Amino acid sequence: MSSHSCHEWISFATPRPRLRDAGPLRAFRAEYGKAARAGLLLHTGSTLEWLAPDVLAVPWWRVC
Repeated sequence: MSSHSCHEWISFATPRPRLRDAGPLRAFRAEYGKAARAGLLLHTGSTLEWLAPDVLAVPWWRVC
């Protein structure tokens, strides 16, 4: 059993997410450092793309 914890943050955005939409995710990762995985930004659009090396934008319906 691992003794470390993993912190995750999920955020919802517009149909066309931009890097500025990832601000809260990136702030969370900056605070938790290596204990946090990449952020997942769910949106109402149809594209799957990395907005930054630590933020993946995904349509909400692809994960639900």
